[in-house]
Amino acid sequence: MEILWFVIGMMVGGCVSTFLMCCLSIHRINKYEAEIRRLRNMVERLNKI
Repeated sequence: MEILWFVIGMMVGGCVSTFLMCCLSIHRINKYEAEIRRLRNMVERLNKI
């Protein structure tokens, strides 16, 4: 019975940690995209001058 709880805990813990890592990865990607948009706008403004 103890091994069953260990396996269930490992599966749940693995799913939760995978979910959190995906969320962190998505947040990082959004931050990089915002920086790219900011730099692209800056270049466009400089080209208009």
